[in-house]
Amino acid sequence: MNLLDSTPIDVQNTFSPQHPFAMINADTLEACRYLPQNLFSLIITSPPYNIGKQYEQQTSLARYLEAQQQIIEQLIPLLKPSGSLCWQVLDPFAGVGSTLIAAAKHGRRAVGIDRDADYCQIAKDRLLAFQAGNLKLRPLGKPVHKPSGREKVTQVPAQWSLIA
Repeated sequence: MNLLDSTPIDVQNTFSPQHPFAMINADTLEACRYLPQNLFSLIITSPPYNIGKQYEQQTSLARYLEAQQQIIEQLIPLLKPSGSLCWQVLDPFAGVGSTLIAAAKHGRRAVGIDRDADYCQIAKDRLLAFQAGNLKLRPLGKPVHKPSGREKVTQVPAQWSLIA
């Protein structure tokens, strides 16, 4: 299957073995229950950061880690036993679809899940723009932003020092 040809990319709202891309608007735990086991060669993700961003509700570190553990337990059965080749990719927190775009760029299949419908639409639009050659891509190695170190996201939460 050549995913980089001129055939229009068809991004499905649900998983289907016949379609190379899906962007599922759902809770990750719920969506993973309906995906076939032993399907994905690689699962790549950037889970919510638990720092109170607009799209997340900040919670205690213990509750956050428990939620991540539940997700991991749902993801493991979705991996192929070999798990070493990247033919199909699942991103359970896909956001604006960067993982799907990377998969398309390298001729891979991909499924993304996100509970925010706006992000799902942005991901679909970005994937179509990529295929059309209109998506602005940052050169590899070029930083998006050089952090000063004072940004909340660049600091280790104080609660994490209690875990050790």
